[in-house]
Amino acid sequence: MAPWLRDQIDALFAEGARSLVVDLSGATFLDSTALGVLVGAVNTSKERGGRIHLVVTEPQILRVLSITGLSGAFSLHEGRAEVLGARTER
Repeated sequence: MAPWLRDQIDALFAEGARSLVVDLSGATFLDSTALGVLVGAVNTSKERGGRIHLVVTEPQILRVLSITGLSGAFSLHEGRAEVLGARTER
């Protein structure tokens, strides 16, 4: 999954995206490679003045983000509707 995710994120940044929404609601596990891809996306997004929004529903993934100290690096959301609401409030 990580190589595919990296390709998708890279393509969006190549098209000029600053902020991205990564929907992890179907994921039950996040390994170090995928985490590295997401951290790279955070860095690129910050350089462009944007933010990475993660849709996370799995407690295990939230725990991984918390343990690694990365939960604050992302805007965390429980669903896509929440992300869309955050975007319209800005």
